[in-house]
Amino acid sequence: MQAYNLLLHATCTLAGPLMLPFFLLAEKRRGTLLPRLGLAGLPHRPKGDVQPLWVHALSVGETLSAVPLVEGLRAALPDVPLFFSVSTYTGFQIAVGRLAQSVQAVFYYPYDLLPCVRRVIGRVDPALVILVESDIWPNFVMTLARQRIPAFLVNARLSDRSLKGYRRFQSFCAPLFSSLAAICAQSTADARRFERLGVPAEKVMVVGNLKFDPRGQVPEPQTLEVLERIETFMRRQMARHVLVAGSVHAGEAAPLAGAFSGLKRDVPGFFALAVPRDPRKSAFFRSVFSDAGLRCLTYGDLDGSNRHPAADVLIVDRMGILRDLYRLADVAFVGGSLVRRGGHNPLEPAAWAKPVLCGPHMDDFRDVAARLATAGGGVQVASAAALQHAAADFFFNPLAARRAGRAAQDVLQAGGGAVAEILELIRRHLDRHAQ
Repeated sequence: MQAYNLLLHATCTLAGPLMLPFFLLAEKRRGTLLPRLGLAGLPHRPKGDVQPLWVHALSVGETLSAVPLVEGLRAALPDVPLFFSVSTYTGFQIAVGRLAQSVQAVFYYPYDLLPCVRRVIGRVDPALVILVESDIWPNFVMTLARQRIPAFLVNARLSDRSLKGYRRFQSFCAPLFSSLAAICAQSTADARRFERLGVPAEKVMVVGNLKFDPRGQVPEPQTLEVLERIETFMRRQMARHVLVAGSVHAGEAAPLAGAFSGLKRDVPGFFALAVPRDPRKSAFFRSVFSDAGLRCLTYGDLDGSNRHPAADVLIVDRMGILRDLYRLADVAFVGGSLVRRGGHNPLEPAAWAKPVLCGPHMDDFRDVAARLATAGGGVQVASAAALQHAAADFFFNPLAARRAGRAAQDVLQAGGGAVAEILELIRRHLDRHAQ
């Protein structure tokens, strides 16, 4: 830890003056700088003797995963204050929209600098901290351990690639993860990897995946407005076979352009909704798709009129609506999987009973992708050409598409129960410490 903090201090001292303009010029980072330094926007702990529970999620995906857990905590422990933190600007917006009625405060997670960490932990004074999926920072975790504040890592996953990286620094990483009170892993394979890292087996348990919980699938009213506008536009475009490509990365633009072009040629009424993982890349996607002969618009072009030009692809440059956007699909493609980015959550389209396509690189969701494939609800494709053929097969055989969609939804519904197990674990821990 001393070496880590010396390196952190040296980096801030040397790079801080160079990075400051970067933070001040970027609107999102400018708005998070002071709160993450612990100098603004700190939560106010309610009066009383009951210490709050603190739930932390990194960004949008983790926040959405945490929704069923937070709602379960609120129902099970109505008298316990709940605080929720996030690390990113977009995650903060989603948390405020989704959780404002369930938590006492939404705030920014501190940078992993000791003064910042100590100030925020002291302000919250939690009875328990729940970390959702990732965002494990050494000073934060070790400060909790030194102050004897238990921390649970829930919805935990550890890929082979991440394990290999952590094991290069095992003497540092093993004590860090071992200082957690419990690790609630998504799968048996994830649990075994944590044990191979050096975490005591009694601290690791398999509880399943929070993303299987259907309570996280309820659309927000503002999302419904966006969906209505897109759906109206697609009707005017005479879209009959719709592919939603979600969370796609820049490296997938060219392969998808090829697949979309082939589907446009072969499938009458084909239409694609492309949702970049980073909305700021929308202009890049539009350029690549246009160069491939595809007619493109972005969601920002839709003004509610019926005077829009014809389009083959609508690029949706909005955060936080993808989960609900899959409702409009006949077939879904989950991005981050044609390139080595670990893939994204294939259960989001499964919730709407849609057949799920994904590329070969699903390292972060290997167990879920395997379950979908085994049940017949998903197909892993090796290339953009294979993606084109698999999508066309579903478009031309709607009965097979409906069967695959129902199979995908069955996988989601069969995998529930993680929230109940985590709640029971937390309840037992709080009961022991109340005695």
